[in-house]
Amino acid sequence: MRSITSGLWLVLTGVGHNLIGLALRGDELAAIVSDGLFDTLSSAEREAAFWFEAGGILMILLGALMRHGELRGAPPPRWLGWSLLLSGLFGAVCLPISGFWLIVIQGAWLLRRYRS
Repeated sequence: MRSITSGLWLVLTGVGHNLIGLALRGDELAAIVSDGLFDTLSSAEREAAFWFEAGGILMILLGALMRHGELRGAPPPRWLGWSLLLSGLFGAVCLPISGFWLIVIQGAWLLRRYRS
């Protein structure tokens, strides 16, 4: 198996995020699908389910892009580490009992490679 990279950790975080979303919001997601998808976010619960899954998908995509570069010798830029760290901190302050702390850790882990 290839090395574990910060991109891989972000992919795994996104997958976990989506699995948790399915477990917690599966009924809302099923209702969205059964109603035909188009213009079906008719309640706050459905919107929350949609954005929870969308957030996980975006984490997977960003992590896959990061890993693609990392495996080719191009680590993610320093600004991305700061972006993950600061956005994770913002989310963790707003919602302390959440997975935002994983994003904080991943941002810090990414930044550690830039220490002199």
